[in-house]
Amino acid sequence: MRSYQSSQRVLTNRVTKSVVRATRVVKAHASTDAYNSIKGLNVYRATDGSEVELVKQWEADERVLVAWTRSLGCPFCQELATQLQRDVKPKLDEIGVKLLMVSIGTPERSKDFVARTGFPASNLYLDPENITYDALQLKNTVQDTFFNVATPLSIAKRFAEGKSGDLMDILDGWQPWMTPKGPTQALQQGGMYVFQGQRMVFSYQDKATGDHADIEQIMAVARSMPPQRPDCGCENVDETEVAR
Repeated sequence: MRSYQSSQRVLTNRVTKSVVRATRVVKAHASTDAYNSIKGLNVYRATDGSEVELVKQWEADERVLVAWTRSLGCPFCQELATQLQRDVKPKLDEIGVKLLMVSIGTPERSKDFVARTGFPASNLYLDPENITYDALQLKNTVQDTFFNVATPLSIAKRFAEGKSGDLMDILDGWQPWMTPKGPTQALQQGGMYVFQGQRMVFSYQDKATGDHADIEQIMAVARSMPPQRPDCGCENVDETEVAR
């Protein structure tokens, strides 16, 4: 497996391929569209910087929640990582659902992210060129990053529900980190997807900075999935999609 540093010479070709794939991606309401859009795309493991294919990080019939976050330096993303590792991962472990996070950054910078959030490095993957984000057509505009009403509404909701503590803790001592490709990459938004093998059973694309999927809804979806799918004709799986 190649390291992040040794892979720079092939990034241009990979990015070009991802753009071609992205043009073929339809909004992921068909069962395998999201999976197929990221199939063949590589990310980097936080643990050792090795390059791996993202969809090969879960088995053909395995249930997995994949959270795409804006970047390693985003305070809202650090808040989400803190909550996922503390409140969500133990519950997912109990029911046999894997948790993965993909974020924009480098393996080197991920060490600081893990230290700040407690999110396990073994579950963290880096996409420094945001190729999986492009393939899923996650939002990436100035409007949604800075001027979408969903951001202040999501912050207000945190305070109204008494759930602002994690964000306040993150902001205490927080310093901005530059994204690998510079300031324009910081416009990228994230999202959450639940897969069972190749089948997408839930998706949420963040509408704006700080606007994350509802954790209780995700847990309800995770609990509703059968633990095994012996018939991988997979014709009768309920699918949930939350519109952008």
